[in-house]
Amino acid sequence: MKPFLVKVDKFTYRVTGTSFNVYAFDEDDEISIALLEGGVTIEYDSNTRKLYSEEMFTYNKKNNEITLKKVNVNLLTSWCRGEFVFDNMTFDELARRLERSYKVEFVF
Repeated sequence: MKPFLVKVDKFTYRVTGTSFNVYAFDEDDEISIALLEGGVTIEYDSNTRKLYSEEMFTYNKKNNEITLKKVNVNLLTSWCRGEFVFDNMTFDELARRLERSYKVEFVF
């Protein structure tokens, strides 16, 4: 199977026959990719990291920090079913995501 490449910031995600979720916006402090199933290899600087099913790779642009964690893929893919599920999120982040989804601006 021939991989395809997804480039975000300084990262290249090498994707092979898979389901994944990338979250990356220029104005946000973090970018992430979560692997639902299949295979993703993350390439950055001179490093590579294979992502496993139900893992999320997150890069914080402010402090240049990388984290890996297990995730609930049902929560991450809720948007595919027309649902919004928010967990452990600040009010500002919640508002920003809703603004993007509905193309509106909230004023508090």
